[in-house]
Amino acid sequence: MKKELIILFIILILGLVGCTQETTPSLTILETDYTLALGDSITLDPITTHYQGGFTLSFSNESILSTSNLTLTGMNEGTTMVILSLTGDSLQKVHLFVHVINDDILYSISYVLYGGSLDINSPTTFKINTLPITLPTPIKNGYTFGGWYLNATLTGTALFTLSDTMIGPIKLYAQWN
Repeated sequence: MKKELIILFIILILGLVGCTQETTPSLTILETDYTLALGDSITLDPITTHYQGGFTLSFSNESILSTSNLTLTGMNEGTTMVILSLTGDSLQKVHLFVHVINDDILYSISYVLYGGSLDINSPTTFKINTLPITLPTPIKNGYTFGGWYLNATLTGTALFTLSDTMIGPIKLYAQWN
């Protein structure tokens, strides 16, 4: 009987310890940096604990986005910081950045070949919505192509594709080994 009372007492203590868990509301979001084309939308998916209410949005530049609940639509080119907070609790908030781009702009690609040559069908322009693009492999007699670089000193990481984060005219420099 004494053993059963001790076990019940331990279970009661453990139960009470479990009841003292943190109940302060919290707010997080997995993605904090978004790029949208003009007219495209994203819907924010906040993660909360101990909270069943709504959300409040504020912007550093209100002309960039339009909103409907947690759906953001790109209205004008530019970047804005978005502050997402729990309604009624301004201490619980997250900061996001939304970049709105015009994906219809045609950007140029130029190549510095250092004596090499490219196939005539190599891309010389791109639009944001056509990225990523696999870059062409040039040839040069007696040399092996080592990749494309964004600077004449050939420093940084060699590129073999234009990623979907590249915006603007691109000048590529060939490395030969």
